[in-house]
Amino acid sequence: MVDGIGATIKRLFDNVIRLSSDESFKAAEDLMNKTQPSTNIRLYMYQKEDIDSVQGLIPLLITIKGTSKFHEITAKPNGEVFIKNRSDESEALIKINF
Repeated sequence: MVDGIGATIKRLFDNVIRLSSDESFKAAEDLMNKTQPSTNIRLYMYQKEDIDSVQGLIPLLITIKGTSKFHEITAKPNGEVFIKNRSDESEALIKINF
């Protein structure tokens, strides 16, 4: 779903730029404001300070080797992690050492 929304917004931006050839967009917010009336998708503008403050709340994460091979990963509330290599197979419990 996210890829579809991203593609839709890119197409809307392209159309606004193409159809507004006499207009100059000096900032991303100008383009966003011109595009917003053409879609029901809500667009948000964040300042760098907003991103920096949220990044400070995210704990340090570690990489789990081999996860790129999995089709699906499910983490349960009790800490168990299950994987599927293909969509049509049963999930398998894996052991992860942190």
